[in-house]
Amino acid sequence: MTLQTILYLLIAVLLGGTVFAWVNFVLTTLEHCNSCSIGPKGKPSIKCLLGAIFFTIALVLAVYAATMV
Repeated sequence: MTLQTILYLLIAVLLGGTVFAWVNFVLTTLEHCNSCSIGPKGKPSIKCLLGAIFFTIALVLAVYAATMV
């Protein structure tokens, strides 16, 4: 398996994780905003936001690494 193949697999996994993390963050935030009229049930999850940002940064770095090979 070549380095380029490994990087493409890494990009695919990170792309899936990034999409999942952002969708999870958006759904959590929308759920929080919909419950505000009744009363706040809690803060939107900062862990979801940080995870989404982390996956996005990792994806950008993996794409950059793939272009360098």
